[in-house]
Amino acid sequence: MRANVNNILKTLERMADLERAVAEFYKTAAEAFPDDAPFWKQLSKAEVKHADYIGRMADILKRKPEKFEGGRPFNVTAAEFFIANLKKSQEQLKIGGFNKKQLLFTALDTEQAILESKYAEILDTKDVEYQTLISEIAVETDQHKQSILDKIDEIK
Repeated sequence: MRANVNNILKTLERMADLERAVAEFYKTAAEAFPDDAPFWKQLSKAEVKHADYIGRMADILKRKPEKFEGGRPFNVTAAEFFIANLKKSQEQLKIGGFNKKQLLFTALDTEQAILESKYAEILDTKDVEYQTLISEIAVETDQHKQSILDKIDEIK
């Protein structure tokens, strides 16, 4: 695994960048829709936490590379494209380019894309600390998706 450690660390950094970009988007949503600010701030805070978790996962990999095997490749280019599009959406949000429903569906698509990226599959390991962190990200992302769906139902 040692030969791939640097590549995997770069992948983890890009994943953390993606989580931070989502956090910033949600922070902007809180500013654009003050009535729903607590909802968006909660999601933003959770995304920052996910980025921190990914940083901790990278630290675990650095300390114990022998406990990891390469898994499914993570498409870094797709992540970079996703981040760029999210930043464009964030700029539109700042100038009033979204109504509440559009914002919620954009957030839903964002959470779904994160779930579909299958973070847990980029490395195979039995390391409990790593597995706990990746599981928390997956569970919380699924909860985010559900809370966004609930919010969509409120406005129907």
